[in-house]
Amino acid sequence: MLPFKSLDAANTAGPGAVRDLEELRKEHTIQMSFTGVPDPFSVYLQVSLDGDRWTTVASVSTGSNAPLMTVAGPYARYVRAYLVGNPGNALVTALVVSV
Repeated sequence: MLPFKSLDAANTAGPGAVRDLEELRKEHTIQMSFTGVPDPFSVYLQVSLDGDRWTTVASVSTGSNAPLMTVAGPYARYVRAYLVGNPGNALVTALVVSV
């Protein structure tokens, strides 16, 4: 499955777009990037079996040297990115892919 943009030039905290994987997938990757000079923030990778109850399985942040994280293990049908904190003048983009 190809990556999708869950956050697209976001600058306010909250959930990004949700992807329905239409089947259970077990490995998920998030890649975060930003433009501008950010205040500290994080982007969570969240998964769900039903689209209502979400679990955070990974986090990438401005202080991280690794804006890419892969998580193997939790089965999920739905995935999304979730912006935590206020990035200030930065615009945050997060791609999510599941295999």
